[in-house]
Amino acid sequence: MSEINYAIEFYCDLKAEMDEHQQKEPIGLQYTKGNKYYWSWTFNQLQDELDIAKGYLVTLLDKQLDEYMNQGFQPPVTTWNKSEACRLLKERLSLHFSASIKDLFLYVGRSVMCIPDQYKGNVINGFADALHEWAGADIDAVREAVNNIGFNIEEHCYECNELMPDFEGTGHPVCPDCV
Repeated sequence: MSEINYAIEFYCDLKAEMDEHQQKEPIGLQYTKGNKYYWSWTFNQLQDELDIAKGYLVTLLDKQLDEYMNQGFQPPVTTWNKSEACRLLKERLSLHFSASIKDLFLYVGRSVMCIPDQYKGNVINGFADALHEWAGADIDAVREAVNNIGFNIEEHCYECNELMPDFEGTGHPVCPDCV
């Protein structure tokens, strides 16, 4: 087995192990902080191993590409499409990332499960604000995703930025003074 095939197989095995580990995530009141800590620690260990394996695989592929390009001949321009090659490489390595807003908030909810409750809301609201303001995510989709993980967005008036804790509508909240 060639070095690159071994690296691909090792990377795919780690991905499968990570997927299996994610399915066993301890969610719910029946699990202790120790269970959650151990799951999180193992998750981080697997993620580090995946990053190393991915880096090694990218290095091997770069080396192969350099060897090919340094063979002393010019490949025909019509046979080399860099963007298509990169797309195929990303597809092969599963380097693309796509997630729904709901999934993103599930990830955030999981990542804050071991911090004190008083800070969880701050993190989730900060992420919601950033997602809406910087990434242009729909506020109603963000609001629904936050509610899905058991939290509420701190609603502020769209015009004057005054806190509106009783807002339960859709769209941007506007206080009675600004209407």
